[in-house]
Amino acid sequence: MIGRGLKILVGFDATAATKALILLSPYSFMFSKLKKLFGSKETKSKTAFLTVPELESEVSAAIGSKSQELELICGKEMAEIKFLHSRATVLIGDIKKKEIEGKENERFNKAAFTSKSHVELQLMRVLQKIDPKEHGMQILDTRAYTEEAIAVLVKEVIHFRKSIVYTSVYLKDEMKALGEILQQLLEKLQALKKEFDERKDFFEAEKLEKQLKELKTAKENVLLEKEKAKQAQESLKEKEKFVEVGKDKLVEFGAGEKMIVIKQLEEEKQKLLSEKQELKTEVSSLLSTIDKPLQRFKQLVDSGRWKLSREEKNTLDGFITNPIIALRADPKGENFKKILTNIVKAIEDEKIDFKEKEKEKKLQALNDIIAFDFFDKMFWRMNEIQKKQIELEKSLAESKYYDEKEKLESKLHESKRVLVEKEDLLKNQTSAVLAAENIFEEKKKSIEEIASKILKKSIYVKPELDSE
Repeated sequence: MIGRGLKILVGFDATAATKALILLSPYSFMFSKLKKLFGSKETKSKTAFLTVPELESEVSAAIGSKSQELELICGKEMAEIKFLHSRATVLIGDIKKKEIEGKENERFNKAAFTSKSHVELQLMRVLQKIDPKEHGMQILDTRAYTEEAIAVLVKEVIHFRKSIVYTSVYLKDEMKALGEILQQLLEKLQALKKEFDERKDFFEAEKLEKQLKELKTAKENVLLEKEKAKQAQESLKEKEKFVEVGKDKLVEFGAGEKMIVIKQLEEEKQKLLSEKQELKTEVSSLLSTIDKPLQRFKQLVDSGRWKLSREEKNTLDGFITNPIIALRADPKGENFKKILTNIVKAIEDEKIDFKEKEKEKKLQALNDIIAFDFFDKMFWRMNEIQKKQIELEKSLAESKYYDEKEKLESKLHESKRVLVEKEDLLKNQTSAVLAAENIFEEKKKSIEEIASKILKKSIYVKPELDSE
């Protein structure tokens, strides 16, 4: 269809162009498939296991002659393409100088003049786009140029076909000559493309060379990651020994006779802490019986309906929030008992309202605490516990054995922390090795596929990862 269009537009025989352009058709793929389907059966492919050097040698032997042959073809065809391109450029220049003679139809004349300008400008732009002057030195570059030039030439000529038709009416011979040159240029480009298509093995070999370089890099990366993993493993084992030695030293230290004294001191310290907690629980339990009256009385004071001094307010707040600390400031609980007496009065005066039955219970609880001996039963016991704690802390602090134990424990703790880091590092490095091996295998598989196409047999590459 494209060849036929060129014939109509520029007045030259497009049969050859049609044959050339049929290869661009999407049906060409289907034709090739049908040919394979109904063609002669191929012999079963062989299988080969090759090292990288062996593979490179076989591929080089397989495509060596094709490379030289293709270079000669490229040189010859590109020389002719450059010549035709130059001729087309000259013809457009001649058309540009040529004046067209007007006909009777003024409207048609105007369209023709405009179309001539468009043809000159647009065709020159097309030729500039496909200028072969800087191409043809390398095979890969020539192949890319050929495909791009065909696409540009076909698309652009069809795009401004209307302008070509108008111009051809006035400059038939000139446009015919230009059309013939463009047809020849298209045929040469398509012929060169066909040569490339028939020698796909050469371009597969170019791709293979790049893949082999990437495979070498991938192999080096695998070996590097494995070396890192080996170092991480050795570092982990070394740190595991440190941890075991630290544990042994601590066990050995704990089994010593002098350590028994430290253990006794620690047990006594723990006992005192338990007694201190029990005492705190007792105080909390004692005050819990009057918690509601305390809270309601605080609300009464905060609202200004009951007056207390600043010191009394502080005492009230202290026994509500932290009774143990408040008790240290008021050892006998005298200030606290004065506040409780105020609370009793506030309940009796109905400033704090309770139901009769609950009122009796709360008043009884308040009176019991007012009568309670805070000094002997609470403060003195707390003071004795605190005193013993200070003495124990001093004894433990003065014990060099205790310091040594702390140092051993601290060192062991640090070794365990580093051990976890080493384990994480080894885990991450193991993952890195697997990732590098996967990349290597993907590259190897790609190389095997390309090599199998070139050598027409099943190829398996056998580089040894542990050889370096």
